[in-house]
This record gives sequence, C-alpha cells and structure tokens, in this order.
Amino acid sequence: MEGDYQWTEQIYRLLENAGDRSDSADSLLAAALRHLEPPSALRTGDAKGGLNLITLANGELEDASSDLTGTVACLKAAMHLDLRTSVYGAASSLATSIGEVVEVLDRSEDALRAIDRCRGHLSAARLLLDHPGVPGVDGCVEAERVAAVRALEDALGAMRGGGG
Repeated sequence: MEGDYQWTEQIYRLLENAGDRSDSADSLLAAALRHLEPPSALRTGDAKGGLNLITLANGELEDASSDLTGTVACLKAAMHLDLRTSVYGAASSLATSIGEVVEVLDRSEDALRAIDRCRGHLSAARLLLDHPGVPGVDGCVEAERVAAVRALEDALGAMRGGGG
C-alpha cells in the first residue's frame, strides 16, 4: 500500500505542475494578445514599432509554447503512472478524472497548434513590413495581424475550454 501512495503522490505532483504551467501559458498568451490587438499595431509607416511588437509577442508565444509543452508532458506522465498503478492492482488514482485529464491534454495540444498558426502569421507580417513600397502591403499586413489575433484567441479559447 505504501508504494501505491508514492505513485499517487507523484501523479498529483505532475497534475499540479501541469496546472501551474497551463496558468502561466494562459497569462503569456493574454500578454501577447495585448501587443497585437490594436489595428494600428502593425503598419509599414511604423515598421520598426511593428517589428518590435512582433518580437515581444513572439517571445511571449515562445514561452507559452514551452509552458504548454511542459503541461502536455506532465499530463502524459501522470496518465502513464496512473496506468502503471492500475496494472499492478492499485486503485487508479485518476479513475474518476481521467476523462478530464484527456480533455485538458487535447485542449493543450489544440492551443499549441493555434500558437504555431499565430507565429506563422506573425512571420508573414514581419516579412511584409520590410516592403513598404509594395502597393496594398498595409492591407496584407493587417490581414496577417487579424489572422494572428484569431489564432491567438483560438489558443486562449482552447486553454479555457471554449474550443480552438
């Protein structure tokens, strides 16, 4: 029985770590969104300012992605440990909440995909900002900014249980 407690304790530590990392990622995504929300945030007339905002947002997206990857790793490790305790006859410590763990895992992976989409749109905007002489480029930059914001909102929605 003492061995079962050790596994249960480790599982709950992993779940707590996953929750902490997820909370951190949520805060970082919200901060990145604040850099990109204003429609005038990215335009060729202030390319340097736009590039600075993209750099700030990308830093927060990178950190959020790292936190979410850690969340996924902790959740998967907890599930594997739970399976191990179940295989060896111990009562599954996650039996009643394994569905929730799987749901959080799926949402975290959805958020990671949305972050990747956001970063792709920001990369396109960064390239476009370097070409102020191209006719209509500001419209294209704005379209990429809007797409990046939508992807970021999808990431936040996935993390908060609203889909992504």
